[in-house]
Amino acid sequence: VQSPDEVVGNIQDFKSIRFMRMFLRNFDQPVVLRFATLELVRGEWRKYYSNLLAPGEYIPNPNQSETSFDISTVSIEENGSRSPIPYVLPPDIEREINVGTTNYQRLNEQAMVLKVCNLLDGDARGTYKTTDFDFRQYKKLKMYIHAEKAIENQELAKGDVTVFIRMGSDFTENYYEYEVPVEMTPWYTTAANPGLIWPDANRLDIELDKLVKAKQQRNDAMGRPGSMVTVMTPFEVYDGENRITVVGMPSMSDVKAFMIGVRNPKKQFITDNDDGESKCVEVWVNELRLTDFDEKSGFAATARIAANLADLGNVVLSGSYSTAGFGSIEKKVNERQQEAVGQVDVATNIQLGKFFPEKAGIKIPMHIDYSEMRMTPKYDPLDPDILMSEVMNDLERNERDSVRNKVQDITRRTNINFVNMRKEKVGAQGKTRIYDIENFDFTYAYSEIFHRNIDIEYDSRKQFRGGIGYNFLYNPKPVKPFQNVKFLQKKSLAIIKDFNFFYMPKMFGFRTDMNRQYNERLLRNKSDALIILEPTYTKSWDWNRLYDLKFDLAQSLKLEYQANANAYISEPPGQINRTADDWQAKRDSIWDEIMNFGSMNRFTQNMNLNYIVPINKIPLLNWISLNARYASTFRWEASPRSIQSIMGNTIENS
Repeated sequence: VQSPDEVVGNIQDFKSIRFMRMFLRNFDQPVVLRFATLELVRGEWRKYYSNLLAPGEYIPNPNQSETSFDISTVSIEENGSRSPIPYVLPPDIEREINVGTTNYQRLNEQAMVLKVCNLLDGDARGTYKTTDFDFRQYKKLKMYIHAEKAIENQELAKGDVTVFIRMGSDFTENYYEYEVPVEMTPWYTTAANPGLIWPDANRLDIELDKLVKAKQQRNDAMGRPGSMVTVMTPFEVYDGENRITVVGMPSMSDVKAFMIGVRNPKKQFITDNDDGESKCVEVWVNELRLTDFDEKSGFAATARIAANLADLGNVVLSGSYSTAGFGSIEKKVNERQQEAVGQVDVATNIQLGKFFPEKAGIKIPMHIDYSEMRMTPKYDPLDPDILMSEVMNDLERNERDSVRNKVQDITRRTNINFVNMRKEKVGAQGKTRIYDIENFDFTYAYSEIFHRNIDIEYDSRKQFRGGIGYNFLYNPKPVKPFQNVKFLQKKSLAIIKDFNFFYMPKMFGFRTDMNRQYNERLLRNKSDALIILEPTYTKSWDWNRLYDLKFDLAQSLKLEYQANANAYISEPPGQINRTADDWQAKRDSIWDEIMNFGSMNRFTQNMNLNYIVPINKIPLLNWISLNARYASTFRWEASPRSIQSIMGNTIENS
């Protein structure tokens, strides 16, 4: 479908196919056609259409566009009697058995075929597939290779054609390549000689560590004075006859793309044995697999200590540590831990009021907890397929601590809470007064989360919470001025005699809470460039005030009032730090906001008045009851500052 015989109209691709039609024409006689399946088929391996020419000069060739490249398969069942070379199983490979059948039928076994003809000197053709895999837990990559000439009279020696495998995050800027010169199997080799069809000389057996070491050699060469080696220049080393090429910054930890290809090596010098001619070959590749996974194990340990300090409180201390390679029994190889993780937690609850006499009634509950988690990676975070131990060994002693602080992932949490600090009445301490200290309670809480890793130089999140509450509860007696007047004792005058009122509220409460959050974050400059990175700040300071009043004006007339004010403190931009030059000006600005009760954001109030009308105290109407209720609500909400001058604010009432 990539090369249609005819294109009608201006269609350019296959992204909007709506119809598919089949035409039958030029039939002279009636014909019956049976169509079994008509479907689009896409294999995992696809042709690579971009340029794979080796660097160098090229003479314009009119036949340059005549290179043909086909991808197909060859199998034991369909090609076991193939000529000139039959297909046989590679050494040490056994056909799988379908155990679900009664006769234990053997399944077909096949290989992928790369057939290329008129491959110019220095050119290559490849097939690729996308993947997402971590190779670091494996030691070797293996594959069987068979090669044969496609034209009988063309003489091809070992090395005239090579097979390469390319892996990395892409195929042009970040990849490893391993290239093997292949040996041609002679035509008319029989199935009795599988060692000639799949020769050991063609067997791909890559030690993945050699690819990583080639990249390290390239990096070392770049650091030498006057070196012409760059990241984007192909860097080549040899593993015997096989060539290793590194381009960019590939990593075995994140292989996104795989390519297998056939190359006609370019003739570089006149003395080379290469004839410089185009080649026609057929290559079989089979059993691409990772082997020899890393069996190095890890360990983990945990400990916990809990202590009760009589009636003063308790302390809990816990810790854990696990090394790289640790994983539970059901974990796969790639799911095992890739870093050493240590964690310490301390938590305590103490009643500080115990340091005061019991009759004082002072309650100061304190909670403190601290935790730290430190993750030390096994691999260099900036080059994730190089062991961190190797990076450290290449550094001077005074540089190791600096690098270790950068690569470690550290998270620290600190919390200090004093919740509901108060003084309680003990024994008979007289009646409740509106100014009693027992009516008050205090709360203060501080928490901080500090985080640092290879991407973040520091990320500090602080939260301050404080509150003062006041709650006055009273049970006043009603005042009845006409209760003992003699001439009002008649039943008909009960409505006057029972007149009453209260001079004190039943309940009055007030609470004010402040919640301030301050976040300062600075990204780490991981390059050698002079890039100015400024910290970013996220700040919020909310101030809530709540009022609650319950006042029985009389036994039959009750008033309830609730109000809630939400404000915020507008902090100056930038860092708020005592060491800053403008600290005094910023401090004064914040105190001005506090003294003005902040910037009001929302205010709501609700009022309810319930009245039991004493109509039943009139003798003629003593069989009637009458209740009246009045309720009102009010809501004020500020618009965003950006549109206040246009939209104003919002008021609702009922």
